[in-house]
Amino acid sequence: MAVDETQSDIEGPLTVSTTSSLAQHVLGPALSELAALHPGLQLSLEVNNRLQDPVADVLDFCLRSARSHTVHDDRLVARLAGYASENLYASPAYLARHPAIRQPADLAAHRLLVMESEQRGGLKLARGEQLLSQPVGALFYLNDYPLRTHLALAGHGITMLADYAVQSHLRDGELARVLPEWHCDYWPIYLVHPFRAPLTRKYQTFIDFVLPRVVAALPENQMDQAGRANSTR
Repeated sequence: MAVDETQSDIEGPLTVSTTSSLAQHVLGPALSELAALHPGLQLSLEVNNRLQDPVADVLDFCLRSARSHTVHDDRLVARLAGYASENLYASPAYLARHPAIRQPADLAAHRLLVMESEQRGGLKLARGEQLLSQPVGALFYLNDYPLRTHLALAGHGITMLADYAVQSHLRDGELARVLPEWHCDYWPIYLVHPFRAPLTRKYQTFIDFVLPRVVAALPENQMDQAGRANSTR
């Protein structure tokens, strides 16, 4: 049941955890709005790229992906918010200075800014049901997403970034999608919390306010409206 967002009796601590990328581009703005609407809430956002367990780590909520692990656990509720994809991007200036990229094989003539593990055995690409591992050429290995973005914006190469992290750069013409019919990865995003019955007003208010905003912030969200409300235990 939805809670009236205008009521001011929602207060107390809430601790939320997510990754640095989701915090910056998805969850942080929603929490800022929530804090302004309910000043009695004591919101704490923990930014941590390691997998956290809401029960063991004493967290009220986690926003996390299921790319490399399962979020389903008898102790938890996982509310599917939508989907994210990781794609190839480069600056228009870089693309103008280098050979055109019309097919995956053309990447061999380009510099990729990726983690070593992401290209081991070839860069993984998918188009519909078609999957391939594309050998690539000159590489600069790095595992920091903000640095990847910075170097790509500066025209130093092609990098893999989550779609929700590049929307402003695409709108401003600072980055362009490379091989737009192909993507590198695709995964669900869940809002996870310990099982509680019944939910307190504070927790229900958080879910009702934050979950729709997370849904709206995911460009590749392919869920229908009914599916967004479903949760699994």
